[in-house]
Amino acid sequence: MIKTFAVVGDDRRLGFAAVRLRSYGFEVNRFVDFVDVGIVNADGILLSVVGEGNARNVARLSDITLPETVFFGGNMPQALIKKMERSGHRVFDYCRRDDYRQGNAVPTARGAVMIARRYSGLDLNASNVLVTGFGCVARELCRQLAERKCTVTVAARNPQAREEAASSGYRTADFDDIAGMKNEYDAVFGTVPSIVLSGERLGVLRDTLYIELASSPGGVDIDGARMLGCRIIPAPSLPGRLFPETAGGVLCDTVLKIIEEEKI
Repeated sequence: MIKTFAVVGDDRRLGFAAVRLRSYGFEVNRFVDFVDVGIVNADGILLSVVGEGNARNVARLSDITLPETVFFGGNMPQALIKKMERSGHRVFDYCRRDDYRQGNAVPTARGAVMIARRYSGLDLNASNVLVTGFGCVARELCRQLAERKCTVTVAARNPQAREEAASSGYRTADFDDIAGMKNEYDAVFGTVPSIVLSGERLGVLRDTLYIELASSPGGVDIDGARMLGCRIIPAPSLPGRLFPETAGGVLCDTVLKIIEEEKI
């Protein structure tokens, strides 16, 4: 059973997650930097989003911890997970869970609207906007934009996603439909983590604002879009940046749910 945690990373939400874990009776040690972490005697280690950048640090940390130590991290490379599992560790990627994504959808959408208002000079009320994709974040973003009386168009590859968006009252388009289109949008929000706006599809971004919410590599040909006068605002991980206490609560709740489900 997990009774002690080491919480490692400089992500602000981790500090709030640590406080919340303590409130549930766990013994928690907080490390802001991997350099500060020696041999960790903890049942569980909670990490921020790992990605490729911190993979080496996490691998080193796993090498100096007991095999029964359980790791919780986000967007962990599959090769790293396999290496850690070969050493005997149990590894859980909270970013793959629907409850985590759903919990972060509301603050992500709220932050996206804030950023669009700041950089567009518009209050976005009754604006014409395009949202790429229709996953958890996109659905919540569309809902918040519709509350502002925006005309919302959803571009999605999946026909079922377009049907769902249409049934929710939004305009819809396949990405091929927007090829050659001129810009008619006050702002475009990207939630698809693969390049879906490139080539002839870039015309829709001419002289407008693009908010990139998706993780790397993002959803737009950056150089091509900028040549058309598009202003691109990278906005990944908004909950942790803008609402760290809320995001820390979501992270803690997800970890507790994993512990309950796995009986660890």
